[in-house]
Amino acid sequence: MRRIILIAFLLFLSPYLQAQVLHSATLEVVGSPGWYKAISLKQEGLVMIVKEDQTRFKVVKLDTQLNKMWDQDLFLDTEAGPAAVTLRDDRLTLVFSETSGMYYQLLDFNLKNGEYIRRGFEIREFFQDKGLVMYEGKALLTGINEKGLAYFVYDFEKDTGKLVQTGLTGRIEIQDVLIEEGGHLNVLVVEKTMG
Repeated sequence: MRRIILIAFLLFLSPYLQAQVLHSATLEVVGSPGWYKAISLKQEGLVMIVKEDQTRFKVVKLDTQLNKMWDQDLFLDTEAGPAAVTLRDDRLTLVFSETSGMYYQLLDFNLKNGEYIRRGFEIREFFQDKGLVMYEGKALLTGINEKGLAYFVYDFEKDTGKLVQTGLTGRIEIQDVLIEEGGHLNVLVVEKTMG
């Protein structure tokens, strides 16, 4: 008898039980979108990056109600989305790399107004980037070269970069790159050994 009452009660409530979309946003895309990326800003909203065609992509900041705060149309010939994304203070940094990984475009956005700084740099030595963190106003690309773990440090203000070799050598594979609150950098690596 209890089951029948419970089932009857649930059937009675079923028209009132439904999910609903609280907010939605529509982005107008010109051309044929190739890739997109959504970056959560938590209580500050969301940033959407959408490739519109071969050489153009759009960066849009939305608030928590999904209202457009600002947008930027940018030209960059890239087949893939950003190789690295970093949030710090009121800044969003995107790093794009060519397929060969030698030339990098770095876009640093002010999240309040959408203004950005564009920089390009080239790494002529063998270097496979695996992650980016911003540290004391510098972009720190973590990766591996022919010797092992290395960093490429790019200084925004001086527009210079330098490859720094670490003491960790051998056949390693980077799993994750994290920066802690105090500025301490943690790089999780696995060393490949034979035998």
